[in-house]
Amino acid sequence: MDLKEIMVNSVIPELVKFWTWIDESTLGVVGLASVYHISIKNVTQKNTLVQPEKMFDRENSLSGNQGPV
Repeated sequence: MDLKEIMVNSVIPELVKFWTWIDESTLGVVGLASVYHISIKNVTQKNTLVQPEKMFDRENSLSGNQGPV
């Protein structure tokens, strides 16, 4: 990803612990309790509000864990 500009806006409904690019158009976000994907695929206008897609809940024993994801 060579762009250095804001492409989309998104609101994660919990504290973000970690994020990483999964591929060229999908951002993976790990929250305290759940994991989300945010896709910029098919976005035609900059600063578009994109809803995160909840992929799954984290295991309760990992929820709020300070260790590696």
